[in-house]
Amino acid sequence: AQDYDVAFIKILQHQCYKRIKERKYCSTKTLVDWISTSEISNTPLYEQDVQQIVNTLLYDGMIEEVEDMSVPTGSDTLYKVSELSAASFETPLTNIPCGNCPVFDQCSCSVSSAISPYTCPYMKDWMDLF
Repeated sequence: AQDYDVAFIKILQHQCYKRIKERKYCSTKTLVDWISTSEISNTPLYEQDVQQIVNTLLYDGMIEEVEDMSVPTGSDTLYKVSELSAASFETPLTNIPCGNCPVFDQCSCSVSSAISPYTCPYMKDWMDLF
């Protein structure tokens, strides 16, 4: 059985997504070449390894295959950032603390309530971002 380093996989996902976004279009081979010349991984990664990372981004709706006939693809499949993905990650509302609050069901909008947006330290930190 293979052991997977979840944190490493998340880093690879993030870096591959970021690279595809920067370049507009990328093939798996392009990503492999880029990873091998960068300092992202000390372990050599092969095309099949990176394809698995690309597949997770595809399944999560983060990227999509290029179907634009004006983009030269050669024999490699090209990927681009999904339009829905790009829009969904650029809104601060996706990070609102209430979405994963363990005491959300006890929260009240009343100023005098012990648990409320007025007393929530996470809400304060989030609001400070604006």
